Amino acid sequence: MVERIGPEHFIIIATEAKLSRTPPTLYLDTGNPLISARFSDSVQVICGYAMARRMPLMR
Repeated sequence: MVERIGPEHFIIIATEAKLSRTPPTLYLDTGNPLISARFSDSVQVICGYAMARRMPLMR
């Protein structure tokens, strides 16, 4: 599914409380190194009305 949709079309949503309990780096596990390589080094996470945080990705 990730391969067909493309990482630029993913919307990641989490509450601010969830992000405060999460390590500062999000773990990306697609199961395929070629697909994982298509993601940038960080992603935008929507965490509230008109609020977003950029979170780094670890592969």
